[in-house]
Amino acid sequence: MNVPPTLAARLSVEIGSGRFDKMAGRMLMAARGDLDLGEAEIDDIVAADLRSLRVNGMPPERGAWLERGL
Repeated sequence: MNVPPTLAARLSVEIGSGRFDKMAGRMLMAARGDLDLGEAEIDDIVAADLRSLRVNGMPPERGAWLERGL
């Protein structure tokens, strides 16, 4: 995806301003138009637990590796 630097910079400024604080831990994409999200749309995303960035588990072999402390 080719995102103009100015668009990425605008999103960075908006994040820094606190506008997207409710979206903490959720995916934001300037190229998808997230700069145009309104407060109600942000509330809907949070209420529906959308765009969440999280680990939903690990394959058994990775879990066993971590349990052994390797």
